[in-house]
Formats: sequence, C-alpha cells, structure tokens
Amino acid sequence: MRRHTRRVTASRAVGRLAAAAVLFASFGLLQSSANEGSGLPEDSRRPGQGIPDYRESERRGSWIGTQSRAVNFAETARQWIRPPMLEAVGRHFQTSTITDRSCTRLGEFQTQRDWEADLILVATDQAPLSPARFGGTPSFAVQTVAFGSIPVEARVSIQQPRDANGVIVPAKITQRTGLYCPGLGPAPGDAQNNRTHPAQLSTAVNVRLESVVVDGVALSLARGCAAENAQLELTSTAFDNRGVPPQDRPDHDKMTTPYFSMASGGLLHGTLDVPAFSGCVTSSGDDLSRLLSAAVSGPNNPILVRNEGLGSSPPDTPEAPLPETCPWTGNCGDRVPQVPIPTTPPPATGW
Repeated sequence: MRRHTRRVTASRAVGRLAAAAVLFASFGLLQSSANEGSGLPEDSRRPGQGIPDYRESERRGSWIGTQSRAVNFAETARQWIRPPMLEAVGRHFQTSTITDRSCTRLGEFQTQRDWEADLILVATDQAPLSPARFGGTPSFAVQTVAFGSIPVEARVSIQQPRDANGVIVPAKITQRTGLYCPGLGPAPGDAQNNRTHPAQLSTAVNVRLESVVVDGVALSLARGCAAENAQLELTSTAFDNRGVPPQDRPDHDKMTTPYFSMASGGLLHGTLDVPAFSGCVTSSGDDLSRLLSAAVSGPNNPILVRNEGLGSSPPDTPEAPLPETCPWTGNCGDRVPQVPIPTTPPPATGW
C-alpha cells in the first residue's frame, strides 16, 4: 500500500510538472556542437584519468592550480545560482611575443604578447587517483521554482566532454597584451604603458542532473540524465594599465576589479547556453527530458566568474614531472572568497 501511495504521489508530481510545461512548450532550445579534443593521448603518468599528455605537444608550458568562484543567472527561473568553488588545473603555455620597435606592423603597439592556457576542472569530492577526479565539478544543490509555482530541488554537476579516447577536452582561455608605441597610450614613456585586451574562453560542458525532488517528491532518475554540449562563453573588459586607477587593476584586488588579466586574475563575464536534456527517465518509466528542458534549458544565461589568475608566463624549460601538490595529491584550501549574490537581475543588454 505504501509503495502504491509513493508511486501515485510521484505520478502526481510528474503530472503537475507536465501540466505546467505546456505553458512553455514553444520555448526555443539552443543546440550546441561539441568541442574538438586536443589530439593528445592520455598522460600515462595518471592512467584512467583522461589528462592530456602535453609531453606530446610542441608547445612548452607548465601546470598550475587555479581557483574560481561564480554566480549564474538562470533566465527561465529568473534567479541567481551559486555553484561551489571551481577548482581547476591549468596547462599554462609560454606566451608568444612579437616585437616591432619600428611600430609599423602591430598598429599602436611595439610589443604584443599572446597568453594561452588549457583548463581542466577538478572534482574535489573524488579521491586524487579516482578516474572521476578530473574533468568535472562536485555535485551541488540547486533550489528553484519551476514554471513560477512548483518547488524543485536538484543535484547538479558540470562535466567536461571527452574525446573518442577518453581524454578530457579542456577549456581554452586566451588573452593578448601590448606595449604601446612611443608617444601613444595613456602614459607615453612609462615602461608599464600596456593595454590588456579582452580574454576569451569558449568551451562545451555537460550539465548532469544527478537527482531531483519535485514538489517534495524524490524522482529516481537514470544516471545518464544530462544536457550535453552546453556552451560556455566568457570574456573580460579591456583596460590600459596606466589608464585606470591603481586600485581598479587586477593586480591590486582580483575580487573587486572590473577587469581581468591571465597573470593576476579578476572578473570574467559571459553566458551559458543550456541545450535540451536527454536520458531523464524515472524508475517507473516516465521520461522527464522534455519537461526538464522546458524548465531549465535555454540560451544566454548570464554568468560572472572571479578567477585568481595563472601567474607569469612559464619559463622555456624542459617538461617537468607532474606536480606533487594539491589538487593533484589532495584538496587545496579555499583561496578565493565567495562571490556575493547580486540583488538584482543582470541588465537586459548584458555586461
């Protein structure tokens, strides 16, 4: 009798969600394409963990741990969501530098430096040698009200795609800096008369729904319930090193600056496009994929990220062993403070 009551209650919860979903059936969902992999094999020093083997790459670089905090605005639910600390390992490549003291080839600049790094998420709830340690986040709770009236609590994790060989497809972040030509820029003659251009990060991630409670009723979902190839796009605001107040620069305070540099960190902003969910079947056979898509999926969900930076460009040295420090060997302490939840929705015109 109790089992029958539970099944009826769950069916009513699904039915209530379905009835509300009718109102959103015309909602357009964005379909994203998957990122291509690095083309590198898995690093044999960490078998089964999907780490790309950069020893096979022609580019020099080094590994560094980096932390971020984020808040994401869910457009469908009209609410801010704060995921846990985002821990990552970054493959920081040597900067590529071009110098033209004649100032005839680089526009306003006599020196141009291109920064680049590959970022791999760390699931801090997994053991250091677990196959699931790298390429995802810990699961975290999200509470919302679906369709304006139905309370929903879900546990969600973010996973990076893997290529056909099981190697993680890292997120790639790039940025260009330039030293102005003599007589140009806000501080001619100053050795720090630099411009930092917008950073660019574009990557696909998979949003995995691990459990969901609708209107107080737990719905047992299949393990494969996910929105695959959600597109994350982040950028930053350009600035002149001598054209903004010192207290506004990233090297002064990465938690308050409106700018970002790959060396010092700061503020990144952008959007997360969440495509349709699939594989969301309950133990009783109900497929909630379309309903969850109507409640959660959609384009242009604003996101703010505070990152601590990657430090200076790595030296031109032979490949070093993998680090024997956190987060490779265990979890690090939190180095980046929590980002406050904004009190208002993001501006309609974006950041």
